[in-house]
Amino acid sequence: MSVPLRDIRLVRDGEKQRAPNLIGLDESTTTVEGTRYTIVVAVRTAREDDISLLRALIENDLQPFKHKSSSLLRYGDVSVEERARRVQGLIEDLRSLPVSWSAILWEGSDKATGLATCAVTAAKKSITNPLQVGDLAHGCGKTAFLHDGREDAHSNYFHQLKRQMPSAFDTSFQQSICPVLLTFMEGADRTYPVTNTADYIAGHITHLLENSRPELPPQVLDFDPSWVDPAPQAEVPYQLDSIRPIREEGIRSRVLAWILGKGIPMNPSPTNRDPYRDHVSQIDDTAVRSYLLEEL
Repeated sequence: MSVPLRDIRLVRDGEKQRAPNLIGLDESTTTVEGTRYTIVVAVRTAREDDISLLRALIENDLQPFKHKSSSLLRYGDVSVEERARRVQGLIEDLRSLPVSWSAILWEGSDKATGLATCAVTAAKKSITNPLQVGDLAHGCGKTAFLHDGREDAHSNYFHQLKRQMPSAFDTSFQQSICPVLLTFMEGADRTYPVTNTADYIAGHITHLLENSRPELPPQVLDFDPSWVDPAPQAEVPYQLDSIRPIREEGIRSRVLAWILGKGIPMNPSPTNRDPYRDHVSQIDDTAVRSYLLEEL
Protein backbone atom coordinates (compact mmCIF):
# COMPACT_ATOMS: atom_id res chain seq x y z
CA MET A 1 0.00 0.00 0.00
CA SER A 2 1.71 3.18 -1.15
CA VAL A 3 -0.13 5.40 1.34
CA PRO A 4 -0.97 3.63 4.62
CA LEU A 5 -4.38 3.85 6.18
CA ARG A 6 -4.52 6.72 8.63
CA ASP A 7 -4.26 6.03 12.33
CA ILE A 8 -7.53 6.00 14.24
CA ARG A 9 -8.27 9.62 15.22
CA LEU A 10 -9.69 10.09 18.71
CA VAL A 11 -10.67 13.14 20.73
CA ARG A 12 -11.62 13.68 24.38
CA ASP A 13 -12.11 17.07 26.03
CA GLY A 14 -9.84 18.73 23.49
CA GLU A 15 -7.19 16.02 23.80
CA LYS A 16 -6.32 14.34 20.50
CA GLN A 17 -4.91 10.84 20.15
CA ARG A 18 -3.87 8.70 17.20
CA ALA A 19 -3.96 4.93 17.48
CA PRO A 20 -2.10 2.71 14.96
CA ASN A 21 -3.95 -0.39 16.22
CA LEU A 22 -7.62 -1.21 16.45
CA ILE A 23 -9.85 -3.69 18.28
CA GLY A 24 -13.38 -4.12 16.96
CA LEU A 25 -16.03 -5.62 19.25
CA ASP A 26 -19.47 -7.00 18.52
CA GLU A 27 -21.83 -9.59 19.95
CA SER A 28 -24.64 -11.96 19.05
CA THR A 29 -27.32 -13.66 21.12
CA THR A 30 -29.40 -16.78 20.72
CA THR A 31 -31.63 -19.05 22.78
CA VAL A 32 -31.13 -22.81 22.64
CA GLU A 33 -33.58 -25.10 24.45
CA GLY A 34 -34.62 -22.31 26.76
CA THR A 35 -31.10 -21.13 27.61
CA ARG A 36 -29.95 -17.72 26.44
CA TYR A 37 -26.38 -17.36 25.16
CA THR A 38 -24.45 -14.20 24.34
CA ILE A 39 -21.18 -14.42 22.46
CA VAL A 40 -18.91 -11.37 22.60
CA VAL A 41 -16.12 -11.22 20.01
CA ALA A 42 -13.11 -8.90 19.78
CA VAL A 43 -10.86 -8.72 16.71
CA ARG A 44 -7.52 -6.91 16.77
CA THR A 45 -5.21 -5.77 14.01
CA ALA A 46 -2.69 -3.07 13.28
CA ARG A 47 -3.95 -0.49 10.84
CA GLU A 48 -1.16 -1.42 8.45
CA ASP A 49 -2.64 -4.94 8.29
CA ASP A 50 -6.25 -3.82 7.81
CA ILE A 51 -6.00 -4.23 4.04
CA SER A 52 -5.16 -7.94 4.45
CA LEU A 53 -8.19 -8.42 6.69
CA LEU A 54 -10.42 -6.62 4.22
CA ARG A 55 -9.12 -8.82 1.41
CA ALA A 56 -10.02 -11.93 3.43
CA LEU A 57 -13.57 -10.64 3.87
CA ILE A 58 -13.80 -9.93 0.14
CA GLU A 59 -12.33 -13.27 -0.93
CA ASN A 60 -14.82 -15.11 1.27
CA ASP A 61 -17.64 -13.15 -0.39
CA LEU A 62 -18.81 -11.52 2.84
CA GLN A 63 -19.40 -8.19 1.08
CA PRO A 64 -17.81 -5.80 3.60
CA PHE A 65 -19.22 -2.26 3.85
CA LYS A 66 -22.44 -3.53 2.23
CA HIS A 67 -23.37 -6.28 4.67
CA LYS A 68 -22.89 -7.77 8.09
CA SER A 69 -23.98 -11.16 9.44
CA SER A 70 -27.72 -10.47 9.67
CA SER A 71 -28.11 -8.36 6.52
CA LEU A 72 -26.20 -10.88 4.39
CA LEU A 73 -29.07 -13.29 5.06
CA ARG A 74 -31.84 -10.73 4.83
CA TYR A 75 -30.75 -8.83 1.73
CA GLY A 76 -27.80 -10.71 0.26
CA ASP A 77 -29.73 -13.74 -1.02
CA VAL A 78 -27.50 -16.06 1.04
CA SER A 79 -28.68 -19.08 3.05
CA VAL A 80 -27.70 -19.72 6.65
CA GLU A 81 -25.61 -22.70 5.54
CA GLU A 82 -23.81 -20.70 2.87
CA ARG A 83 -23.07 -17.88 5.30
CA ALA A 84 -21.64 -20.45 7.73
CA ARG A 85 -19.39 -21.83 4.99
CA ARG A 86 -18.12 -18.37 4.08
CA VAL A 87 -17.44 -17.33 7.68
CA GLN A 88 -15.68 -20.61 8.39
CA GLY A 89 -13.46 -19.84 5.42
CA LEU A 90 -12.74 -16.41 6.88
CA ILE A 91 -11.83 -17.90 10.27
CA GLU A 92 -9.44 -20.32 8.59
CA ASP A 93 -7.84 -17.49 6.61
CA LEU A 94 -7.28 -15.48 9.79
CA ARG A 95 -4.81 -18.11 10.97
CA SER A 96 -2.30 -16.93 8.38
CA LEU A 97 -2.90 -13.21 8.90
CA PRO A 98 -1.54 -10.82 11.56
CA VAL A 99 -5.03 -10.64 13.03
CA SER A 100 -6.06 -12.00 16.42
CA TRP A 101 -9.49 -12.60 17.87
CA SER A 102 -11.00 -13.72 21.13
CA ALA A 103 -14.54 -14.54 22.22
CA ILE A 104 -16.29 -14.91 25.56
CA LEU A 105 -19.47 -16.97 25.94
CA TRP A 106 -22.03 -15.76 28.47
CA GLU A 107 -24.79 -18.16 29.48
CA GLY A 108 -28.03 -16.91 31.01
CA SER A 109 -30.08 -13.74 31.11
CA ASP A 110 -28.38 -10.43 30.41
CA LYS A 111 -26.50 -8.89 33.33
CA ALA A 112 -24.77 -5.60 32.74
CA THR A 113 -21.72 -6.30 34.88
CA GLY A 114 -21.12 -9.74 33.40
CA LEU A 115 -21.58 -8.71 29.78
CA ALA A 116 -19.37 -5.64 30.26
CA THR A 117 -16.71 -7.92 31.71
CA CYS A 118 -17.05 -10.21 28.68
CA ALA A 119 -16.45 -7.26 26.37
CA VAL A 120 -13.39 -5.96 28.18
CA THR A 121 -11.93 -9.45 28.64
CA ALA A 122 -12.39 -10.36 24.97
CA ALA A 123 -10.61 -7.14 24.00
CA LYS A 124 -7.78 -7.78 26.44
CA LYS A 125 -7.27 -11.37 25.27
CA SER A 126 -7.14 -10.23 21.64
CA ILE A 127 -3.91 -8.51 22.74
CA THR A 128 -2.49 -10.92 25.32
CA ASN A 129 -3.07 -14.12 23.32
CA PRO A 130 -0.78 -13.13 20.41
CA LEU A 131 1.60 -11.60 22.95
CA GLN A 132 2.02 -14.97 24.66
CA VAL A 133 2.99 -16.77 21.45
CA GLY A 134 5.29 -14.06 20.15
CA ASP A 135 3.02 -12.73 17.42
CA LEU A 136 2.83 -9.35 19.14
CA ALA A 137 5.47 -7.37 21.00
CA HIS A 138 5.35 -5.28 24.15
CA GLY A 139 5.10 -1.61 23.34
CA CYS A 140 2.99 -2.29 20.25
CA GLY A 141 1.44 1.18 20.32
CA LYS A 142 -1.84 2.82 21.20
CA THR A 143 -4.89 0.70 20.48
CA ALA A 144 -8.39 2.02 19.90
CA PHE A 145 -11.06 -0.24 21.38
CA LEU A 146 -14.05 0.33 19.10
CA HIS A 147 -17.34 -0.87 20.54
CA ASP A 148 -20.12 -1.23 17.99
CA GLY A 149 -23.14 0.88 18.87
CA ARG A 150 -23.76 4.37 20.15
CA GLU A 151 -22.83 5.06 23.76
CA ASP A 152 -25.91 5.35 25.97
CA ALA A 153 -25.29 7.44 29.08
CA HIS A 154 -28.37 5.91 30.73
CA SER A 155 -27.34 2.29 30.13
CA ASN A 156 -26.03 0.33 33.09
CA TYR A 157 -24.12 -1.88 30.64
CA PHE A 158 -22.10 1.05 29.32
CA HIS A 159 -21.56 2.32 32.87
CA GLN A 160 -20.19 -1.08 33.90
CA LEU A 161 -18.06 -1.29 30.76
CA LYS A 162 -16.39 2.00 31.63
CA ARG A 163 -15.79 0.78 35.20
CA GLN A 164 -14.18 -2.46 34.01
CA MET A 165 -11.75 -0.70 31.66
CA PRO A 166 -9.29 0.71 34.25
CA SER A 167 -8.98 -2.69 35.94
CA ALA A 168 -8.45 -4.70 32.76
CA PHE A 169 -6.07 -2.17 31.25
CA ASP A 170 -4.34 -0.89 34.35
CA THR A 171 -1.32 1.39 34.50
CA SER A 172 1.11 -1.52 34.23
CA PHE A 173 -0.65 -2.86 31.12
CA GLN A 174 -0.79 0.55 29.50
CA GLN A 175 2.89 1.23 30.13
CA SER A 176 4.39 -2.18 29.33
CA ILE A 177 2.09 -3.40 26.55
CA CYS A 178 -0.06 -0.64 25.09
CA PRO A 179 -2.54 2.08 25.99
CA VAL A 180 -6.11 1.03 25.15
CA LEU A 181 -8.55 3.82 24.30
CA LEU A 182 -12.27 3.10 24.47
CA THR A 183 -14.58 4.58 21.86
CA PHE A 184 -17.98 3.87 20.30
CA MET A 185 -19.51 4.05 16.85
CA GLU A 186 -22.98 3.20 15.66
CA GLY A 187 -22.67 1.18 12.47
CA ALA A 188 -19.05 0.24 13.12
CA ASP A 189 -19.88 -3.29 11.98
CA ARG A 190 -20.33 -2.02 8.43
CA THR A 191 -17.57 0.59 8.57
CA TYR A 192 -14.47 -1.07 10.01
CA PRO A 193 -13.32 -4.53 8.83
CA VAL A 194 -12.31 -5.56 12.37
CA THR A 195 -15.82 -4.92 13.68
CA ASN A 196 -17.38 -6.47 10.58
CA THR A 197 -15.25 -9.56 11.22
CA ALA A 198 -16.28 -9.62 14.90
CA ASP A 199 -19.93 -9.42 13.84
CA TYR A 200 -19.58 -12.30 11.38
CA ILE A 201 -17.71 -14.51 13.85
CA ALA A 202 -20.24 -13.81 16.61
CA GLY A 203 -23.10 -14.73 14.28
CA HIS A 204 -21.26 -17.87 13.21
CA ILE A 205 -20.72 -19.04 16.78
CA THR A 206 -24.40 -18.57 17.61
CA HIS A 207 -25.16 -20.66 14.52
CA LEU A 208 -22.91 -23.43 15.87
CA LEU A 209 -24.67 -23.28 19.24
CA GLU A 210 -28.09 -23.45 17.59
CA ASN A 211 -27.04 -26.55 15.69
CA SER A 212 -25.74 -28.37 18.78
CA ARG A 213 -22.10 -28.24 17.76
CA PRO A 214 -20.18 -28.22 21.04
CA GLU A 215 -16.78 -28.01 19.32
CA LEU A 216 -16.33 -24.27 19.31
CA PRO A 217 -13.11 -22.59 18.12
CA PRO A 218 -10.33 -22.52 20.74
CA GLN A 219 -10.55 -18.72 20.88
CA VAL A 220 -13.95 -19.07 22.63
CA LEU A 221 -13.85 -19.12 26.43
CA ASP A 222 -16.67 -19.44 28.95
CA PHE A 223 -17.23 -16.45 31.19
CA ASP A 224 -15.38 -16.62 34.51
CA PRO A 225 -16.90 -14.60 37.40
CA SER A 226 -13.41 -13.97 38.79
CA TRP A 227 -12.82 -11.58 35.88
CA VAL A 228 -15.29 -9.06 37.32
CA ASP A 229 -13.24 -6.25 38.86
CA PRO A 230 -14.91 -2.84 38.58
CA ALA A 231 -12.71 0.15 39.30
CA PRO A 232 -13.84 2.95 41.63
CA GLN A 233 -13.43 5.51 38.85
CA ALA A 234 -15.04 4.90 35.47
CA GLU A 235 -13.09 5.33 32.25
CA VAL A 236 -13.92 8.42 30.23
CA PRO A 237 -14.27 7.21 26.63
CA TYR A 238 -12.95 8.96 23.55
CA GLN A 239 -14.94 9.98 20.52
CA LEU A 240 -13.94 9.22 16.98
CA ASP A 241 -13.04 12.27 14.99
CA SER A 242 -15.57 12.54 12.17
CA ILE A 243 -15.75 13.02 8.44
CA ARG A 244 -18.35 14.85 6.38
CA PRO A 245 -20.07 12.05 4.47
CA ILE A 246 -20.56 12.22 0.72
CA ARG A 247 -24.10 13.22 -0.16
CA GLU A 248 -26.25 10.18 -1.10
CA GLU A 249 -23.22 7.88 -0.92
CA GLY A 250 -23.63 6.04 2.38
CA ILE A 251 -21.47 3.02 1.55
CA ARG A 252 -18.63 5.04 0.08
CA SER A 253 -18.77 7.39 3.06
CA ARG A 254 -18.20 4.39 5.33
CA VAL A 255 -15.18 3.37 3.27
CA LEU A 256 -13.76 6.88 3.56
CA ALA A 257 -14.28 6.85 7.33
CA TRP A 258 -12.36 3.56 7.50
CA ILE A 259 -9.49 4.86 5.35
CA LEU A 260 -9.21 8.08 7.35
CA GLY A 261 -9.59 6.39 10.75
CA LYS A 262 -12.66 8.41 11.64
CA GLY A 263 -16.37 8.08 12.27
CA ILE A 264 -19.56 9.49 10.81
CA PRO A 265 -21.53 11.85 13.08
CA MET A 266 -25.12 11.11 14.01
CA ASN A 267 -26.42 14.28 12.34
CA PRO A 268 -23.95 14.87 9.53
CA SER A 269 -23.70 17.75 7.10
CA PRO A 270 -23.10 15.94 3.80
CA THR A 271 -20.77 17.37 1.20
CA ASN A 272 -20.93 17.24 -2.58
CA ARG A 273 -17.16 16.82 -2.72
CA ASP A 274 -16.26 13.20 -3.46
CA PRO A 275 -12.62 12.27 -2.72
CA TYR A 276 -13.47 8.55 -2.76
CA ARG A 277 -11.65 7.52 -5.93
CA ASP A 278 -8.55 9.54 -5.03
CA HIS A 279 -8.18 7.75 -1.69
CA VAL A 280 -9.06 4.26 -2.91
CA SER A 281 -6.75 4.50 -5.94
CA GLN A 282 -3.79 4.75 -3.57
CA ILE A 283 -4.39 1.20 -2.27
CA ASP A 284 -1.84 -1.16 -3.82
CA ASP A 285 -3.79 -4.37 -3.23
CA THR A 286 -5.49 -5.07 -6.57
CA ALA A 287 -8.34 -7.20 -5.21
CA VAL A 288 -9.23 -4.66 -2.53
CA ARG A 289 -8.93 -1.68 -4.85
CA SER A 290 -11.07 -3.34 -7.53
CA TYR A 291 -13.76 -4.27 -5.02
CA LEU A 292 -13.94 -0.76 -3.61
CA LEU A 293 -13.98 0.92 -7.02
CA GLU A 294 -16.13 -1.50 -8.99
CA GLU A 295 -18.51 -3.20 -6.56
CA LEU A 296 -19.48 -0.44 -4.14
